[in-house]
Amino acid sequence: MSGLSNNEEEFSFIKEKIKDKPLNKKRLALYAALCVMMAIIFGMLASVTFVLTRPYFEDRFAKDKEPDKVSIPKDETSFHETESAMAQTPSDTQIQEQPQTVENPVVIQEIELELEDVERLYKKLNDVAKEADKYVVTVTGVTSDVDWFNDTLENKGQAAGIIVANNGQELLMITKLDVVENVEQIRVTFCDGCTLEATAGKYDSNSKLAVVSVPLNQVEESTMNAISIASLGNSYASHNGDAVIALGSPLGYSNSVTYGMLTSTSKSVTTVDANYRILTTDAVGSLNASGVIINLDGEVIGIIAPEYNQDNSMGVITALAISDLKAGIEKLSSHKDVVNFGIKGSDVTLDIAEQQNLPVGVYVIETVMDSPAMDAGIQNGDVITKLGDTEIKTVRDLQNELNKCQPNQVISVVAKRQGMDEYKDINFVVTLGIMN
Repeated sequence: MSGLSNNEEEFSFIKEKIKDKPLNKKRLALYAALCVMMAIIFGMLASVTFVLTRPYFEDRFAKDKEPDKVSIPKDETSFHETESAMAQTPSDTQIQEQPQTVENPVVIQEIELELEDVERLYKKLNDVAKEADKYVVTVTGVTSDVDWFNDTLENKGQAAGIIVANNGQELLMITKLDVVENVEQIRVTFCDGCTLEATAGKYDSNSKLAVVSVPLNQVEESTMNAISIASLGNSYASHNGDAVIALGSPLGYSNSVTYGMLTSTSKSVTTVDANYRILTTDAVGSLNASGVIINLDGEVIGIIAPEYNQDNSMGVITALAISDLKAGIEKLSSHKDVVNFGIKGSDVTLDIAEQQNLPVGVYVIETVMDSPAMDAGIQNGDVITKLGDTEIKTVRDLQNELNKCQPNQVISVVAKRQGMDEYKDINFVVTLGIMN
């Protein structure tokens, strides 16, 4: 027993309780303050590092970022404007019923214009042209050839173009297709004289227009401050007699300018899947002219197209109306292909329908050989009345619907074909192609 008690006394310390060391509040507060200080220092270093390295990583990974969507508002046709104007115009009966009173008669005073007045007029026109010149560019397509002595020669073709969009990654410009097609190098010269290498984008063989682009990281800040984006006007609101200015290369060489007025806005040209209005002017021009015509507000109302001048003996400017081109320009600027349906058509209006005993829609003048329309069975003389779920009454309706489609998309088409006694509906399934 005594032995057991001795052992118990010997190992009694094992049963003692070990108490936690009391907290040192002062030291804990010091640690907390140190952690906060380190967090602040780390945050400051991270912020400085982010600011310094951001330009590098933006340049390096800019290609992975999706470009901003290019959107160009469409214009209402002059037909709707005319209807609206007629609705607001009082009838002859209403005019006759109004009292014929003249409270403040207008006094017409003859004013003789001096040469200084003409000079001031042209100066104001020149001011409009200078402001618009900020969005005009010169596009040069370069190809190489070898002469008999094995010396390399550069062949250059030039045309004017306009800046139509900035999608956050690149500047997009519209120019003539034949200048940038099948070339080895493309150069763009801006209004401040800066010349940069550009890349060819999508094109439309109907309108003969193509997009070229220049990466924003290659454009100096001074050039960005000097240029502007073109303002696309409403050519449907243009009328005969309106004053216009031709910019770009209307006389066949860069940075030329000429003045005049619209002489016709009612002519049109029929192309595959589209009809375009032609604007004619009395402004002097060259057979090699390119560029744009603008109104006195500096808005683009037409893309110069001398090939549509029906009288080549008259050296005047002709242009494609910009309102008919906007949907196509938007599509090209978004790097999308123009689809190919494959017909040449004309509008069958209500008046024509009554006179010719035809259904309202798009009359197929010609089905293009080996086109999607021909493959589907659409023939000359058919009248297209429906595309998908949309009723088609004009070629412009057809254009608008096709601009919403993508290559290889399958669409349903309803056309009326003349039978023994009447026109009957025929349903087609068309697989759209790419416009070449």
